[in-house]
Amino acid sequence: MLQQGAPHRLSKPITSQTGGEIETFYSAPIIDGVTTVSYGDPIKDAKKVNKMENSKNVWGVLAIAMLMLAAAFVVPNASAGAMLYVDGEGDDDLTSFGPAGGEAMFMAYAMNLGDEDYTGVNISASFDDGSWTADQVYFESYMDGDHGNGTADLGPLETEVYDIVMAIVSIPATAENGDSVIFTATFDADDDSAMVEFTLIVTDWVAFSEDEAQSYEEGDPEEDCAASASCNIYNITVINLNEADITNEITIGFAGADEGWLVAGDDWDAMNKTATLFGMAGGDEYNISLEISLVGVNVPASSDAGNATIAFQAHDDSGYVQPFFIIFEATVADFHAVTATGSGSRDVAADGGVVSWEVTIKNMGNTGDNFDISFNTADADVAGWSTTGTGSDSTGYLDWKGSGEASEHNFTVTMTVPAGLGAGTSHGFTMSVSSSSGATAADQAFSATVNQSYGLSLASSADEATKAPSETADFTFTITNDGNGEDSYAVVVGGPSAYSPASDAAEVTVLAGETGQFVVSAMVPADKQAHSQSGDITVTVTSEDGATSNSTTVSVTTAQVFALAFDGGAKTASVAQDASVSVVFNLTNSGNGPETVTFALDGAPAFAGLSAAEGVVGPGQTITVTATIAPSADDATGSSSFTVTATGGSGTAVSSGTLTVDVTEKSTGGGDPGTDNIGDDEDEGWLPGFGLLAVLSALGAALLLRRR
Repeated sequence: MLQQGAPHRLSKPITSQTGGEIETFYSAPIIDGVTTVSYGDPIKDAKKVNKMENSKNVWGVLAIAMLMLAAAFVVPNASAGAMLYVDGEGDDDLTSFGPAGGEAMFMAYAMNLGDEDYTGVNISASFDDGSWTADQVYFESYMDGDHGNGTADLGPLETEVYDIVMAIVSIPATAENGDSVIFTATFDADDDSAMVEFTLIVTDWVAFSEDEAQSYEEGDPEEDCAASASCNIYNITVINLNEADITNEITIGFAGADEGWLVAGDDWDAMNKTATLFGMAGGDEYNISLEISLVGVNVPASSDAGNATIAFQAHDDSGYVQPFFIIFEATVADFHAVTATGSGSRDVAADGGVVSWEVTIKNMGNTGDNFDISFNTADADVAGWSTTGTGSDSTGYLDWKGSGEASEHNFTVTMTVPAGLGAGTSHGFTMSVSSSSGATAADQAFSATVNQSYGLSLASSADEATKAPSETADFTFTITNDGNGEDSYAVVVGGPSAYSPASDAAEVTVLAGETGQFVVSAMVPADKQAHSQSGDITVTVTSEDGATSNSTTVSVTTAQVFALAFDGGAKTASVAQDASVSVVFNLTNSGNGPETVTFALDGAPAFAGLSAAEGVVGPGQTITVTATIAPSADDATGSSSFTVTATGGSGTAVSSGTLTVDVTEKSTGGGDPGTDNIGDDEDEGWLPGFGLLAVLSALGAALLLRRR
């Protein structure tokens, strides 16, 4: 069954060098039968597409071909002594082309290779389509001019003599482009008969190339095609076979080829991989110049696979597909190259381990090769890192790069890294792959690097500190780096904002196994009462990895501030014998906590006494104590000075201003001497009634003194 779009009898596909079928295009027909010449090789038959010879120049060529190809001719039944060989030639192998209402030309030739003459030879025409008649064919002998329509008498054919006959077929005007008929030229020589079967294709145009094979070298970076060893210029000629203009669009398409070719040119549409002619004038011919570069993806050397082929297919927008490929041949020089992959750096944990590499060595040349593998493990050996798979070796034979797995050599290498090494410790080995063919060596480096492990411990100089209001508590923190590499620790402090907790460093960098310090400070607010607690101040330290951290808390207790003081300065009093006078003293607590105080007289005479021995005064409050002076008649007159002392919780005594008392002689009058009060009014502050008690005590003391 014919493939879709294939002209009649054009069903044999051309295959590429690598075995792939060239897409949607068709080869010239191979005629089966005893009279057909075939090389027995479809590829070779298909490559005979470039022989579009002008009829005026083919006579001598065909004569020589008769002698050279005689051994390949098919021999029909022959009479004893005479031996008839026949063959033919068209525009392309046994196929010729012509337009409707025009002509197509063929050459048929016969040779007597026997030792007896043929007395008479006749040639006649026939077609496989009954609408085509023999008289459409005009025969004319090149040797002696014998001619005729439909048939021609060629006369005798002596031994070792050949005759070449031109056959011109008139094509009916009613024929359509793409029509195909089999034209058979039959030679009758005495009792022998042999046929040559030709194919005639009706078409307005034909596209072909007469370029010979050109040479290529892979890898030339030169961009100028004319100067590059990896690029050549080929030409495709398109001829209008009609005297009339052609309006059809004729397209030359890249029909696929062995991978690795890049086509360019002024007429070439690189995106669509086509060159298109938009009609042609009658009898016109046009040359399409193509720059074809070898980019080396999948083209084997010609020394291994023969010449590479680059195929193009011509068709027009009426649906006609030219039934043969336009094939360029390329002679590709040997190219040697190699790649090695799979190397690189590996990471290994701090506790060590085995790392491995899957290595692939690939022949990147266009012909088979062998490669030697060598290693240099000195760096790993000195470090005590053992390796496997690193002995000198050879890949053995590797096929060319387009052969898939056959072009590759795979193996595994390993390296063992001991535990306990510092972060960033790195060692390794190298590999070199070379060939005596001249391929550039492929060098690879393998290494392993110890990863950083993270760890830390955190300790503070104290868990708690006691400070007075407005004083700052400092805590010294020590970070120990328990990891295997230098680490920068981020410090974050959180806690009650009233204390403004903060670190003196936002980040502390510590070497592996070493310690680093920072200080966290917190200030006690000025209004804090004694013994109040700050609450937790949290200190968090985090490693560079963002995951390893440690936290601890500290706190601050407010210390008590002791600040007792008597109001006022020096005081004076006068009292007569057998009389009394009371002096009130105010004691104020300016500290931040309550205090229990004891009172005493310092330097006072025996007739002086205090209203209380102790008392409690709250923060910011005042209490009073009264000193009563009650001299008796027996006490001497005169002046004496003394102070009142108050001792608080701190153990430190404070003194009042000096009280100077002037004792006068008892009055001789009969009246009661009385009692005087000197000093401040009663403090109604922190201890209600305490002043009244002092006064009552003083009065009681005065009465006792008077009873004496």
